[in-house]
Amino acid sequence: MHFEKLLVVGPLKSDSGSFGGIQTVMNAYERSVSRFIENGIQPFFQESLISITGKRLEANNPVGLMRSLGSSRYIGSKAARIGADGLLVNTSRGLSLLRELRVIGQVQKKTSARSYLYLHHANELDKYLTGIGYVDREILDRMKKVNHILVLSKKTRNIFLHSGIATPERCSVLYPFHTISHAQHHAVDRSNKKPRIIYMGHLYKQKGIIDLVEAFSSLPNNFQLDICGDGDADVRKYVVQKAGESQGRIIFHGIVRGNKKIELYQGALLFCLPSYAEGLPISMLEAMSCGCVPVVSNVGAIDEVINRTNGVLVTPGDRQDIVRGLLDAYKNWETMSRGCVQSSKHFTVENHIKKVCEIINSDKN
Repeated sequence: MHFEKLLVVGPLKSDSGSFGGIQTVMNAYERSVSRFIENGIQPFFQESLISITGKRLEANNPVGLMRSLGSSRYIGSKAARIGADGLLVNTSRGLSLLRELRVIGQVQKKTSARSYLYLHHANELDKYLTGIGYVDREILDRMKKVNHILVLSKKTRNIFLHSGIATPERCSVLYPFHTISHAQHHAVDRSNKKPRIIYMGHLYKQKGIIDLVEAFSSLPNNFQLDICGDGDADVRKYVVQKAGESQGRIIFHGIVRGNKKIELYQGALLFCLPSYAEGLPISMLEAMSCGCVPVVSNVGAIDEVINRTNGVLVTPGDRQDIVRGLLDAYKNWETMSRGCVQSSKHFTVENHIKKVCEIINSDKN
């Protein structure tokens, strides 16, 4: 049997210990090689932040971008060396997007590999489509040369189609996934537990964490808020201060992973992420798989998954609406929780990789 050789590029490591959505996807890909092979694809993995000598770079600023030009040559040479049939590049926006588009350009120069750009961001795309400024023009020009663009939402796909960057055959929706299997958790009786809310994500203002903490103060005293994650130092200081003043109602856990994360999801009734911008949050999908009802902003691809059967949508920045959403989800928790578990079954790593391979194999034909 002939296997298509696919070079998968993206951030594989984290110096801070905190993993973002792209790193979560990349690490899950690495652990799921057999899933690719089952579908006729032989994957090879490459850290995107790499110098011409093979050393890892930190390159999310203009100086780092210049230094990372060697990344393009290094990865282009690797693609030629392994005889790659395809290149799947995972990226986000801004300078990271430009860096990865340059990688695609180098691979296209050195091989005949088909290029796939997986864009893990669903907001602010109109900025690049204007072509104003040198960086935006280069991003726009290079995007048009990519063979197939993978996006997180139907709305994003429509933007690409209407702008003329891609045709329907060259642009597909590819939702992310959670990695919590049903074998890892069991049904938990929450009927006699106090109403607990969990926040799982980076501690940045744009994630809505400050709005959530302020809204939480308006909830009845029997509610508890568990905050998990790390990020901006000032936001972290704010969270720690509020937790200390809350008389035990707010608990700050820092970064959590593995069984500890699952235990926290299972102990909570509600998950809240009132972000100002999102694609489709992996933490939301994880929470849903554990029966935790999401109260989340109506941004990105979230409204393509969340409806009245499995969660509540709120307006970002509207703290009164966050309170309304939390009370609504709590009131209807039992019904919505069942809907969450059912919905989460569609967002598994197995289904995701199968979709990736279907796209690649259909392009081959």
